Amino acid sequence: MRILLAVLVALAAAGPARLGAAPLPPCVADGVTLCIDDLPGDQRYQLRIAYQTVQGGGLAGSGHAVSLAPAGFTRAGAFWFFSPDNPEMLVKLLDGCALNQHHWLLAAATTNVGYSLTVTDALTGAEKTYTSADQAAAIPIQDAAAFDCADPCADASLAAHIGDFSAAASVVTGSPQSFLWTLGGAGPFSQSLTGTELVNVALGAAARAYTFAPQLPGPHTATLAVKGRCGSDTSTFSYDVQQACAMPHIDSFTTTYMYGYSVFCAGDTATLSWQTSGSGDVTISPGVGSVGPSGSVNVIANAPTTYTITKAAACGTDSAMLNLQVAQPASIQYLTVDEPIACGMQTTFRFDVEGDGIQWWMQTETTFTSFSGQGSGPQTHPYQPTLNVCGTGFVAYLRASGTCPHMDTKSIMVTVGPCAPGQCG
Repeated sequence: MRILLAVLVALAAAGPARLGAAPLPPCVADGVTLCIDDLPGDQRYQLRIAYQTVQGGGLAGSGHAVSLAPAGFTRAGAFWFFSPDNPEMLVKLLDGCALNQHHWLLAAATTNVGYSLTVTDALTGAEKTYTSADQAAAIPIQDAAAFDCADPCADASLAAHIGDFSAAASVVTGSPQSFLWTLGGAGPFSQSLTGTELVNVALGAAARAYTFAPQLPGPHTATLAVKGRCGSDTSTFSYDVQQACAMPHIDSFTTTYMYGYSVFCAGDTATLSWQTSGSGDVTISPGVGSVGPSGSVNVIANAPTTYTITKAAACGTDSAMLNLQVAQPASIQYLTVDEPIACGMQTTFRFDVEGDGIQWWMQTETTFTSFSGQGSGPQTHPYQPTLNVCGTGFVAYLRASGTCPHMDTKSIMVTVGPCAPGQCG
Protein backbone atom coordinates (compact mmCIF):
# COMPACT_ATOMS: atom_id res chain seq x y z
CA MET A 1 0.00 0.00 0.00
CA ARG A 2 2.89 2.39 0.82
CA ILE A 3 4.44 1.67 -2.62
CA LEU A 4 1.08 2.34 -4.30
CA LEU A 5 0.68 5.57 -2.38
CA ALA A 6 4.13 6.71 -3.39
CA VAL A 7 3.38 6.01 -7.04
CA LEU A 8 0.10 7.84 -6.87
CA VAL A 9 1.64 10.86 -5.25
CA ALA A 10 4.41 10.92 -7.84
CA LEU A 11 1.91 10.90 -10.67
CA ALA A 12 -0.39 13.48 -9.08
CA ALA A 13 -1.11 16.67 -10.99
CA ALA A 14 0.92 19.56 -9.67
CA GLY A 15 -0.68 22.17 -7.44
CA PRO A 16 -3.59 22.04 -5.01
CA ALA A 17 -7.19 22.37 -5.99
CA ARG A 18 -8.27 25.99 -6.45
CA LEU A 19 -10.90 26.98 -3.86
CA GLY A 20 -13.89 28.79 -5.27
CA ALA A 21 -14.94 32.22 -4.04
CA ALA A 22 -18.33 30.95 -2.86
CA PRO A 23 -20.10 27.60 -2.43
CA LEU A 24 -21.56 26.29 -5.62
CA PRO A 25 -25.01 24.81 -6.07
CA PRO A 26 -25.20 20.99 -6.09
CA CYS A 27 -24.07 19.36 -9.27
CA VAL A 28 -26.88 18.95 -11.80
CA ALA A 29 -26.20 16.35 -14.46
CA ASP A 30 -26.92 17.08 -18.10
CA GLY A 31 -25.62 16.01 -21.48
CA VAL A 32 -22.16 17.47 -20.92
CA THR A 33 -22.02 17.42 -17.10
CA LEU A 34 -21.11 14.33 -15.11
CA CYS A 35 -22.01 14.22 -11.40
CA ILE A 36 -20.18 11.79 -9.12
CA ASP A 37 -20.95 11.00 -5.47
CA ASP A 38 -18.68 11.23 -2.48
CA LEU A 39 -21.39 10.11 -0.06
CA PRO A 40 -24.35 8.22 -1.54
CA GLY A 41 -26.60 10.62 -3.39
CA ASP A 42 -24.70 13.83 -2.62
CA GLN A 43 -23.57 14.46 -6.25
CA ARG A 44 -20.57 16.27 -4.83
CA TYR A 45 -18.28 16.38 -7.84
CA GLN A 46 -19.01 18.09 -11.14
CA LEU A 47 -16.96 17.00 -14.20
CA ARG A 48 -16.87 18.56 -17.66
CA ILE A 49 -14.45 17.94 -20.51
CA ALA A 50 -13.68 19.93 -23.65
CA TYR A 51 -11.78 18.45 -26.60
CA GLN A 52 -9.94 19.89 -29.60
CA THR A 53 -7.95 18.30 -32.43
CA VAL A 54 -6.53 19.19 -35.81
CA GLN A 55 -7.36 15.71 -37.02
CA GLY A 56 -10.21 15.25 -39.44
CA GLY A 57 -9.90 18.83 -40.61
CA GLY A 58 -10.14 20.23 -37.08
CA LEU A 59 -12.73 19.31 -34.46
CA ALA A 60 -13.67 20.79 -31.08
CA GLY A 61 -16.52 20.59 -28.62
CA SER A 62 -17.72 19.36 -25.24
CA GLY A 63 -17.49 15.76 -24.24
CA HIS A 64 -20.73 13.91 -23.64
CA ALA A 65 -21.24 12.66 -20.06
CA VAL A 66 -22.22 9.07 -19.28
CA SER A 67 -23.30 8.29 -15.73
CA LEU A 68 -22.42 4.83 -14.48
CA ALA A 69 -24.73 5.14 -11.44
CA PRO A 70 -27.43 2.94 -13.05
CA ALA A 71 -24.86 0.14 -13.04
CA GLY A 72 -24.02 0.85 -9.40
CA PHE A 73 -20.84 2.85 -10.00
CA THR A 74 -21.82 6.07 -8.21
CA ARG A 75 -18.23 7.25 -7.84
CA ALA A 76 -17.33 6.89 -11.52
CA GLY A 77 -18.41 7.98 -14.97
CA ALA A 78 -17.33 8.21 -18.59
CA PHE A 79 -17.20 10.60 -21.56
CA TRP A 80 -17.41 10.20 -25.34
CA PHE A 81 -16.49 12.77 -27.97
CA PHE A 82 -17.63 11.65 -31.40
CA SER A 83 -19.94 8.65 -31.00
CA PRO A 84 -21.75 7.13 -27.99
CA ASP A 85 -20.39 3.70 -28.90
CA ASN A 86 -16.83 5.02 -28.71
CA PRO A 87 -15.95 6.03 -25.09
CA GLU A 88 -12.89 8.25 -24.72
CA MET A 89 -12.39 8.47 -20.95
CA LEU A 90 -13.20 6.69 -17.69
CA VAL A 91 -12.89 8.77 -14.51
CA LYS A 92 -13.45 8.06 -10.83
CA LEU A 93 -13.09 9.83 -7.50
CA LEU A 94 -12.17 7.93 -4.31
CA ASP A 95 -12.04 8.81 -0.63
CA GLY A 96 -8.37 8.36 0.38
CA CYS A 97 -8.67 10.40 3.56
CA ALA A 98 -7.71 7.44 5.75
CA LEU A 99 -4.45 7.09 3.79
CA ASN A 100 -3.24 10.57 2.97
CA GLN A 101 -6.01 12.99 3.97
CA HIS A 102 -7.05 13.58 0.38
CA HIS A 103 -9.68 12.57 -2.14
CA TRP A 104 -8.13 10.90 -5.19
CA LEU A 105 -8.96 11.44 -8.84
CA LEU A 106 -8.05 8.69 -11.30
CA ALA A 107 -8.80 8.79 -15.02
CA ALA A 108 -7.84 6.85 -18.09
CA ALA A 109 -8.33 8.26 -21.58
CA THR A 110 -8.03 5.99 -24.61
CA THR A 111 -7.46 8.78 -27.10
CA ASN A 112 -4.86 11.01 -28.71
CA VAL A 113 -7.31 13.90 -29.01
CA GLY A 114 -6.42 16.91 -26.92
CA TYR A 115 -8.71 17.55 -23.97
CA SER A 116 -9.17 19.66 -20.86
CA LEU A 117 -10.95 17.99 -17.94
CA THR A 118 -12.30 20.30 -15.22
CA VAL A 119 -13.36 18.78 -11.90
CA THR A 120 -15.19 20.90 -9.31
CA ASP A 121 -15.98 20.04 -5.74
CA ALA A 122 -19.54 21.39 -5.67
CA LEU A 123 -19.48 21.33 -1.88
CA THR A 124 -16.46 23.55 -1.33
CA GLY A 125 -16.03 25.22 -4.69
CA ALA A 126 -12.52 23.79 -5.07
CA GLU A 127 -11.61 23.14 -8.71
CA LYS A 128 -8.87 21.33 -10.67
CA THR A 129 -8.17 21.06 -14.40
CA TYR A 130 -6.29 18.28 -16.18
CA THR A 131 -5.10 18.59 -19.79
CA SER A 132 -3.65 16.42 -22.49
CA ALA A 133 -2.05 17.65 -25.73
CA ASP A 134 -3.57 16.94 -29.12
CA GLN A 135 -2.05 14.12 -31.19
CA ALA A 136 -0.35 12.69 -28.13
CA ALA A 137 -1.31 9.50 -26.38
CA ALA A 138 -3.21 10.45 -23.23
CA ILE A 139 -1.41 9.57 -20.02
CA PRO A 140 -3.52 8.09 -17.16
CA ILE A 141 -4.25 10.53 -14.37
CA GLN A 142 -3.55 9.37 -10.84
CA ASP A 143 -3.95 12.43 -8.65
CA ALA A 144 -3.79 11.28 -5.02
CA ALA A 145 -4.03 14.84 -3.75
CA ALA A 146 -6.90 16.11 -5.88
CA PHE A 147 -9.01 17.46 -3.04
CA ASP A 148 -8.16 17.68 0.64
CA CYS A 149 -10.17 16.09 3.42
CA ALA A 150 -10.61 19.12 5.61
CA ASP A 151 -14.10 19.28 7.00
CA PRO A 152 -15.91 21.53 4.51
CA CYS A 153 -18.62 22.20 7.07
CA ALA A 154 -16.11 24.14 9.14
CA ASP A 155 -16.88 26.96 6.73
CA ALA A 156 -19.93 28.71 8.23
CA SER A 157 -21.10 29.74 4.76
CA LEU A 158 -21.79 26.07 3.97
CA ALA A 159 -24.22 25.61 6.88
CA ALA A 160 -27.75 25.05 5.67
CA HIS A 161 -29.86 28.11 6.32
CA ILE A 162 -33.23 29.49 5.23
CA GLY A 163 -32.69 33.00 3.96
CA ASP A 164 -36.37 33.91 3.65
CA PHE A 165 -39.67 32.14 4.23
CA SER A 166 -42.83 34.09 3.46
CA ALA A 167 -46.42 33.89 2.28
CA ALA A 168 -49.58 36.00 2.32
CA ALA A 169 -50.44 37.21 5.82
CA SER A 170 -54.12 36.49 5.26
CA VAL A 171 -56.09 34.39 2.78
CA VAL A 172 -59.65 33.12 2.54
CA THR A 173 -60.66 29.48 2.67
CA GLY A 174 -60.32 27.70 -0.65
CA SER A 175 -57.96 30.27 -2.15
CA PRO A 176 -54.28 29.52 -2.87
CA GLN A 177 -51.66 30.19 -0.22
CA SER A 178 -48.17 30.26 -1.73
CA PHE A 179 -45.03 29.84 0.35
CA LEU A 180 -41.74 31.14 -1.06
CA TRP A 181 -38.25 30.74 0.38
CA THR A 182 -34.57 30.94 -0.36
CA LEU A 183 -31.82 28.62 0.84
CA GLY A 184 -28.13 28.99 1.48
CA GLY A 185 -25.38 26.55 2.34
CA ALA A 186 -24.21 23.29 0.87
CA GLY A 187 -26.67 20.93 -0.75
CA PRO A 188 -28.18 18.76 -1.82
CA PHE A 189 -31.11 19.63 0.43
CA SER A 190 -33.94 17.57 1.83
CA GLN A 191 -36.99 19.67 2.70
CA SER A 192 -40.37 19.25 4.33
CA LEU A 193 -43.28 21.48 5.24
CA THR A 194 -45.55 20.90 8.25
CA GLY A 195 -48.28 22.91 9.93
CA THR A 196 -52.00 23.53 10.00
CA GLU A 197 -53.49 21.32 7.25
CA LEU A 198 -49.90 20.45 6.21
CA VAL A 199 -48.81 16.97 7.27
CA ASN A 200 -45.12 16.41 6.52
CA VAL A 201 -45.31 17.63 2.93
CA ALA A 202 -42.18 16.29 1.21
CA LEU A 203 -40.47 18.76 -1.10
CA GLY A 204 -37.95 18.17 -3.85
CA ALA A 205 -34.37 19.32 -3.32
CA ALA A 206 -34.79 22.13 -5.85
CA ALA A 207 -38.21 23.31 -4.59
CA ARG A 208 -38.38 26.92 -3.48
CA ALA A 209 -42.15 27.33 -3.50
CA TYR A 210 -45.24 25.43 -2.42
CA THR A 211 -48.91 26.26 -2.92
CA PHE A 212 -52.03 24.79 -1.36
CA ALA A 213 -55.61 25.91 -0.60
CA PRO A 214 -56.44 25.98 3.15
CA GLN A 215 -59.97 24.93 4.08
CA LEU A 216 -60.09 25.66 7.82
CA PRO A 217 -60.64 29.26 8.98
CA GLY A 218 -58.55 30.57 11.85
CA PRO A 219 -54.88 31.05 12.74
CA HIS A 220 -52.46 28.83 10.82
CA THR A 221 -48.74 28.09 11.02
CA ALA A 222 -46.33 26.50 8.57
CA THR A 223 -42.82 25.27 9.42
CA LEU A 224 -40.17 24.71 6.77
CA ALA A 225 -37.47 22.21 7.76
CA VAL A 226 -34.31 21.96 5.63
CA LYS A 227 -31.35 19.62 5.95
CA GLY A 228 -28.22 20.14 3.88
CA ARG A 229 -24.77 18.65 3.68
CA CYS A 230 -23.74 20.89 6.56
CA GLY A 231 -26.50 20.98 9.14
CA SER A 232 -30.17 21.93 9.11
CA ASP A 233 -32.45 24.89 9.67
CA THR A 234 -36.14 25.59 10.31
CA SER A 235 -38.37 28.61 9.88
CA THR A 236 -42.01 29.14 10.89
CA PHE A 237 -44.54 31.47 9.30
CA SER A 238 -47.91 32.40 10.85
CA TYR A 239 -50.89 33.58 8.85
CA ASP A 240 -54.65 33.89 9.14
CA VAL A 241 -57.32 32.14 7.11
CA GLN A 242 -60.62 33.96 6.78
CA GLN A 243 -63.89 32.28 5.92
CA ALA A 244 -64.57 32.86 2.24
CA CYS A 245 -67.55 35.15 1.74
CA ALA A 246 -70.65 33.50 0.28
CA MET A 247 -73.80 35.57 -0.19
CA PRO A 248 -75.78 35.32 3.08
CA HIS A 249 -79.32 33.95 2.89
CA ILE A 250 -82.16 33.41 5.36
CA ASP A 251 -83.50 29.99 4.44
CA SER A 252 -86.34 29.94 7.00
CA PHE A 253 -87.63 31.88 10.02
CA THR A 254 -90.70 30.34 11.66
CA THR A 255 -92.62 29.65 14.85
CA THR A 256 -95.18 26.98 15.75
CA TYR A 257 -98.38 28.12 17.46
CA MET A 258 -99.73 26.10 20.36
CA TYR A 259 -102.91 24.04 20.42
CA GLY A 260 -103.33 24.41 16.67
CA TYR A 261 -104.32 28.07 17.06
CA SER A 262 -103.02 30.88 14.89
CA VAL A 263 -102.02 33.04 17.86
CA PHE A 264 -100.21 32.78 21.14
CA CYS A 265 -101.89 33.77 24.36
CA ALA A 266 -100.17 36.46 26.40
CA GLY A 267 -97.66 34.80 28.70
CA ASP A 268 -97.12 31.77 26.47
CA THR A 269 -93.60 30.70 25.49
CA ALA A 270 -93.01 31.02 21.74
CA THR A 271 -90.16 29.19 19.99
CA LEU A 272 -88.48 31.01 17.11
CA SER A 273 -86.60 28.69 14.72
CA TRP A 274 -84.31 29.61 11.82
CA GLN A 275 -81.97 28.22 9.21
CA THR A 276 -79.45 30.28 7.22
CA SER A 277 -76.75 29.67 4.64
CA GLY A 278 -73.77 31.57 3.28
CA SER A 279 -71.32 33.77 5.16
CA GLY A 280 -71.95 36.27 7.91
CA ASP A 281 -73.11 36.82 11.48
CA VAL A 282 -76.75 36.34 12.48
CA THR A 283 -78.79 38.55 14.81
CA ILE A 284 -82.47 38.57 15.84
CA SER A 285 -84.22 41.69 17.11
CA PRO A 286 -85.77 42.88 19.27
CA GLY A 287 -84.35 41.46 22.44
CA VAL A 288 -82.60 38.28 21.21
CA GLY A 289 -79.24 39.45 19.83
CA SER A 290 -76.48 37.36 18.22
CA VAL A 291 -77.31 33.74 17.39
CA GLY A 292 -75.78 30.89 15.42
CA PRO A 293 -76.38 30.23 11.72
CA SER A 294 -79.23 27.88 12.63
CA GLY A 295 -81.13 27.03 15.79
CA SER A 296 -84.06 28.06 17.96
CA VAL A 297 -84.75 30.32 20.92
CA ASN A 298 -87.68 30.76 23.32
CA VAL A 299 -89.31 34.14 23.90
CA ILE A 300 -92.25 35.16 26.08
CA ALA A 301 -95.23 36.22 23.96
CA ASN A 302 -96.64 39.15 25.90
CA ALA A 303 -97.85 41.28 23.00
CA PRO A 304 -97.88 41.19 19.19
CA THR A 305 -94.24 41.57 18.08
CA THR A 306 -92.45 41.67 14.75
CA TYR A 307 -89.11 39.85 14.97
CA THR A 308 -86.42 40.48 12.35
CA ILE A 309 -83.55 38.09 11.60
CA THR A 310 -80.51 39.49 9.76
CA LYS A 311 -77.43 37.79 8.37
CA ALA A 312 -74.69 40.23 7.38
CA ALA A 313 -71.33 39.63 5.67
CA ALA A 314 -68.83 41.67 3.71
CA CYS A 315 -70.41 40.49 0.48
CA GLY A 316 -74.05 41.23 1.35
CA THR A 317 -76.96 41.11 3.79
CA ASP A 318 -80.23 39.18 3.98
CA SER A 319 -83.12 39.51 6.43
CA ALA A 320 -86.61 38.19 7.12
CA MET A 321 -89.46 39.16 9.44
CA LEU A 322 -91.81 37.11 11.58
CA ASN A 323 -95.00 38.62 12.97
CA LEU A 324 -95.75 36.97 16.31
CA GLN A 325 -99.53 37.05 16.81
CA VAL A 326 -100.44 37.38 20.49
CA ALA A 327 -103.97 37.54 21.94
CA GLN A 328 -104.96 38.69 25.40
CA PRO A 329 -107.08 36.06 27.23
CA ALA A 330 -110.53 36.82 28.58
CA SER A 331 -110.44 38.53 31.97
CA ILE A 332 -113.48 39.71 33.96
CA GLN A 333 -112.36 42.88 35.68
CA TYR A 334 -115.45 43.27 37.91
CA LEU A 335 -119.08 42.15 38.31
CA THR A 336 -121.66 44.14 40.36
CA VAL A 337 -125.44 44.31 40.65
CA ASP A 338 -127.92 46.85 42.02
CA GLU A 339 -129.50 45.24 45.11
CA PRO A 340 -131.48 44.34 47.02
CA ILE A 341 -134.13 43.77 44.43
CA ALA A 342 -137.65 44.63 45.47
CA CYS A 343 -139.95 41.72 44.87
CA GLY A 344 -141.13 41.70 41.28
CA MET A 345 -138.83 44.52 40.22
CA GLN A 346 -135.79 44.52 37.86
CA THR A 347 -132.16 45.26 38.66
CA THR A 348 -129.00 46.11 36.69
CA PHE A 349 -125.80 44.07 36.27
CA ARG A 350 -122.58 45.96 35.62
CA PHE A 351 -119.35 44.28 34.54
CA ASP A 352 -116.15 44.73 32.52
CA VAL A 353 -114.65 41.94 30.38
CA GLU A 354 -111.27 42.55 28.71
CA GLY A 355 -109.40 40.49 26.09
CA ASP A 356 -109.41 39.61 22.39
CA GLY A 357 -112.35 38.02 20.59
CA ILE A 358 -114.52 38.18 23.72
CA GLN A 359 -117.83 36.39 24.02
CA TRP A 360 -119.68 36.37 27.34
CA TRP A 361 -122.90 35.10 28.88
CA MET A 362 -124.79 35.48 32.18
CA GLN A 363 -126.53 32.64 33.98
CA THR A 364 -128.97 33.38 36.76
CA GLU A 365 -131.51 31.59 38.99
CA THR A 366 -130.93 28.28 37.21
CA THR A 367 -128.37 27.06 34.72
CA PHE A 368 -130.03 28.52 31.67
CA THR A 369 -128.57 31.64 30.03
CA SER A 370 -130.35 34.81 30.91
CA PHE A 371 -128.49 36.98 28.39
CA SER A 372 -125.21 37.00 26.42
CA GLY A 373 -123.11 39.18 24.17
CA GLN A 374 -119.67 39.82 22.71
CA GLY A 375 -116.97 42.45 22.75
CA SER A 376 -114.79 43.75 25.54
CA GLY A 377 -115.18 46.74 27.78
CA PRO A 378 -117.62 47.90 30.48
CA GLN A 379 -121.17 46.53 30.11
CA THR A 380 -124.52 47.49 31.70
CA HIS A 381 -127.50 45.13 31.46
CA PRO A 382 -130.92 45.34 33.13
CA TYR A 383 -132.37 42.13 34.50
CA GLN A 384 -135.86 41.11 35.54
CA PRO A 385 -135.99 37.98 37.68
CA THR A 386 -138.46 35.46 36.26
CA LEU A 387 -138.92 33.37 39.40
CA ASN A 388 -140.62 34.28 42.65
CA VAL A 389 -137.64 34.35 45.01
CA CYS A 390 -138.90 36.90 47.50
CA GLY A 391 -136.94 37.20 50.68
CA THR A 392 -134.15 34.94 49.53
CA GLY A 393 -132.03 35.62 46.45
CA PHE A 394 -130.06 33.84 43.78
CA VAL A 395 -126.54 33.43 42.42
CA ALA A 396 -125.58 34.99 39.07
CA TYR A 397 -122.63 33.67 37.02
CA LEU A 398 -120.74 35.64 34.38
CA ARG A 399 -118.60 33.57 32.03
CA ALA A 400 -116.31 34.90 29.29
CA SER A 401 -114.00 33.40 26.65
CA GLY A 402 -112.16 34.71 23.63
CA THR A 403 -109.53 34.00 21.04
CA CYS A 404 -107.35 32.24 23.61
CA PRO A 405 -108.47 28.83 24.89
CA HIS A 406 -109.12 30.28 28.33
CA MET A 407 -112.38 30.98 30.18
CA ASP A 408 -112.86 33.37 33.08
CA THR A 409 -115.81 33.15 35.50
CA LYS A 410 -117.12 35.35 38.27
CA SER A 411 -120.23 34.92 40.41
CA ILE A 412 -122.27 37.23 42.59
CA MET A 413 -125.08 36.67 45.14
CA VAL A 414 -128.15 38.76 44.35
CA THR A 415 -130.40 39.59 47.35
CA VAL A 416 -134.18 39.86 46.81
CA GLY A 417 -136.23 41.80 49.33
CA PRO A 418 -139.21 40.33 51.20
CA CYS A 419 -142.52 40.07 49.41
CA ALA A 420 -145.81 41.66 50.48
CA PRO A 421 -148.58 39.30 51.49
CA GLY A 422 -149.79 37.44 48.44
CA GLN A 423 -146.75 38.14 46.28
CA CYS A 424 -144.90 34.93 46.95
CA GLY A 425 -146.06 31.96 45.07
